[in-house]
This record gives sequence, C-alpha cells and structure tokens, in this order.
Amino acid sequence: MHEELRINNIAVHPDWRGRAIGRALLRRMLSEGRKAGCRVALLEVRPSNSAARSLYESEGFVQIGRRKNYYRAEREDALILRPRDGGSLPP
Repeated sequence: MHEELRINNIAVHPDWRGRAIGRALLRRMLSEGRKAGCRVALLEVRPSNSAARSLYESEGFVQIGRRKNYYRAEREDALILRPRDGGSLPP
C-alpha cells in the first residue's frame, strides 16, 4: 500500500476541453487513490498553465512549494500543489 498519490499528468484533447472531463479525471484519480489506501496527494503544474491551475484550485489544491527550472527545455518552474487540508485526500 502506498500512502502518497502522485498525479503526474492529466490531459484532455483540445477538442474535448471545457466539458469537465479534466475535473472528472482528477476526481476519479483522487477516489482511486483513497481506495488504494493513499492518504495524501501531490502534483506539479506549470505556472503558465492557467487552466490546470484553475481546475486544481477549484478542487481545493493549494501551492506548498516551487521547483526551480523543473521544465528545463522551457526554463519554467513547477508549482507543487496539495489539497488544502494538509495534503489529505478529500472524502
């Protein structure tokens, strides 16, 4: 059993964006993580990815750190996010 759920990537084809598919995928990942015994969730997101940041914030994620030059090719940092309540997976 793993205690930490690491969300590495959520992607929705551009033709299907704006239909709450990303939100459904995120919620399903969190639900499956809980079922598997995970107690905390973490993810990284580009500061420039405003759509993803908006989704995560609306689902209760907050920034807890920053990884400098995480995306090396673009020389962009990564924001580290976790659920607002200290990282615990939401019910």
